[in-house]
Amino acid sequence: MVEDAASMLSRNDVFGALGTSRAVRRFAPNPVPIETIEALIWAATRAASPENDQPWEFVVVTDAATRAEVGRLVAAAADMHAASLPPTDDPSVRRSQESAKHLVRHFGETPVMIFVCHHVIDYPEAYVQAGVGFSGVFMAAANLLAAARSLGLGAAFTFTHMLAGPDLPQLLELPDDVAITVTIPVGWPLGEVGPVSRRPVEEVLHWKRFGLREAT
Repeated sequence: MVEDAASMLSRNDVFGALGTSRAVRRFAPNPVPIETIEALIWAATRAASPENDQPWEFVVVTDAATRAEVGRLVAAAADMHAASLPPTDDPSVRRSQESAKHLVRHFGETPVMIFVCHHVIDYPEAYVQAGVGFSGVFMAAANLLAAARSLGLGAAFTFTHMLAGPDLPQLLELPDDVAITVTIPVGWPLGEVGPVSRRPVEEVLHWKRFGLREAT
């Protein structure tokens, strides 16, 4: 007899990690071992990329002085970031916004800052227009998030680096052909990490053609 999906999900570690890969933006101050960070990067680099070009580079910041400087750059734009968040009456959205504001104002306290960078590659114009160049980097970031949860860590997919402005690439001494694409704060969660909240599969799954809800 074919095993039902719920049973498979409950027993599979990969699905378990994905099911709790919600954004974590509040961290305990405990350090993350170097070996664990290296394991996260290993997982990230298992991602697929166009023509296996592997355009990713990873800059990891753990030392207190550099974290404080990055935090200073980010926090300088905290008020602008807060003002950019749309008003909402949804309690879950409001909690997410408050969590995001906390991260921005306290970014310098993040135990591990991982800047997922894109090594610029001369793709065909059609690839550039479709954003293919970023696909591999985003997939690497997704792998990293799932790997973090599988190890009991918390992490978040963010564009926090955009708040820091042009001083951040200079601080990290990035070459001209390397740009930050995603910023992932990582650390031990400050509190329990519950399941993600997502639309039910039956709402988004279509068989054979759009709108057909049953497999044929």
